[in-house]
Amino acid sequence: MNIIPFSVGVFGDAILQIIVNNSKLDNKWGLKSYFKKHGSFESLFIAGGMLHTFTLMYLSIDPTFNTIGLIIYGSLLDICFRYFYLFPSLNDYYKSNSPIITTFWGYFPFILIKLLLLF
Repeated sequence: MNIIPFSVGVFGDAILQIIVNNSKLDNKWGLKSYFKKHGSFESLFIAGGMLHTFTLMYLSIDPTFNTIGLIIYGSLLDICFRYFYLFPSLNDYYKSNSPIITTFWGYFPFILIKLLLLF
């Protein structure tokens, strides 16, 4: 596996940090506390490492990288994170956003990785 999943996680997190720290949304997305707890640099590697690991886990289940499978997988991961508090520092994020929004952001990176792997 190449570095695309890790890179998507790092760059996605960097973009989120820029938006959250420079927007008038204040803490609407519930991510300021997450970035404050983990710091800018650490959170980049958390996001990259988690996305890379979850991508490897998915590929062990479905090496074809099926789009519907990716959506289901990302959605199930999000549900687990939301309801089983697997990552307590994201609790504000889950309290601030509906399940529909967080589920979308749960599977979107996997779809992006699939698209990038086509090139």
